[in-house]
Amino acid sequence: MTELAVTAASAALAFLVLYGAAVMFTLERIGDRFGPTLLPGFLRRRVAGWFVGLASLVLAGLVVIVPPDGPGKLLASLVLFLADSALVALACYRTWRDGSDVRGMLELAHGAADPAQAVREILWQALERADVVTVGLSLRAFDRTSPLRADLLAWLLGHRVLQDRDWLTTEILSAELEGGLDEAGARAVREPLIAILDSALRREQFELVYNVIHETIEALEEAAPFTDSHGQLMVDVGSKTWLVGDYYGTAPRKASVPAQLDYVKGIYSSRLKDIWRAILNRREVEGVESFVSFLCLSAEETEETQFMYSIYTDILMDGAPAGVLTMKPLRDLANSMRHIRLREEGRAFRGEPDEDGLSSFEAPGESWNRLFVLLVDAAQKSGATEHDIEQLVSTYGMASDRDFMRKVKRELEERRSAESGLGHEVAPRRSRSTRGPGSEVQ
Repeated sequence: MTELAVTAASAALAFLVLYGAAVMFTLERIGDRFGPTLLPGFLRRRVAGWFVGLASLVLAGLVVIVPPDGPGKLLASLVLFLADSALVALACYRTWRDGSDVRGMLELAHGAADPAQAVREILWQALERADVVTVGLSLRAFDRTSPLRADLLAWLLGHRVLQDRDWLTTEILSAELEGGLDEAGARAVREPLIAILDSALRREQFELVYNVIHETIEALEEAAPFTDSHGQLMVDVGSKTWLVGDYYGTAPRKASVPAQLDYVKGIYSSRLKDIWRAILNRREVEGVESFVSFLCLSAEETEETQFMYSIYTDILMDGAPAGVLTMKPLRDLANSMRHIRLREEGRAFRGEPDEDGLSSFEAPGESWNRLFVLLVDAAQKSGATEHDIEQLVSTYGMASDRDFMRKVKRELEERRSAESGLGHEVAPRRSRSTRGPGSEVQ
């Protein structure tokens, strides 16, 4: 019986040594896969408990040797051996599993002395192995609005070699836009998204450019409420697509194949209408104010006259019946229309060609004058006072043009008479259609 107790104690010590060897192998694997920063935390939080348990069984084995032989000593030796076997098997399995669990390693990174450095090491090792799953989880290690996440993305995007991997850019895009964008999220994702878009445009990776524009507009479309932060992100995407440089020095963007750049510009422009319809359907008055305000800024930077004419028309025709147009977006629209009209007239005065084709068959700026009539009509339908109308006219810059003002009044009267005449005309037709056979003879 004493020999059995000695064997059980020796087995307990052997199992402790075996577990130590397994820990050394696991630590080497963690260092290669996740970096050395996590090793102290892993030993403290994932290994120390198992070592204490196995060491306790070694001490218990020494205690079992001391009592005299008897049935109790035999039973204790057997129980000790079985407990050692089970515990070392469980300890090795859990330690190996914990050392391979990416989420567990990221949790340890949060508890490290320098969490940002720990996550960077995990991300770097994952990039070396092209481990897409680990990269995706590492990008989400910090909250989207956390400064640590901003620093991580700035560090990652600063490595031009890493940016050549398209799958990495896709993972960053997915991590930044998943779950929708609230106001804080729109501010947080602005810099990394614009950096990705600028890099893709410079290298003419138009498939990636399309994905950035599409995913960003999709997130902005679902943003409720639509705030100034969302509007700023919308403008930044447009200006970066049209212009090279920053706000202090820009130039029109060029491409070796112009049609490719024109295509992504068209995608951006058409998707802005999706944002407008989403805000309109939600009846967000403040959202409309933010959207129109930043849309007018986008009009100045993109110079897409034809598209702006189209979406401005939609806003005026849809917004007034929906009751979402206040004086603020109306003034913004009037000011933007004035800016575009003066730009058209200036080009015509200098003899420059009409790039958008809006004024090919009429005098320069005339199309915007007609649109201003629609704006005044929308303002009146939205409950604007005479003083408000005067402010809009002053904003548009035609208050001193009496001929234009008479034309505005005349077209408004014609519009109302046409609408009222249409209403009177429909009623008789309906009444005649309800008469029975032979009623006209009677």
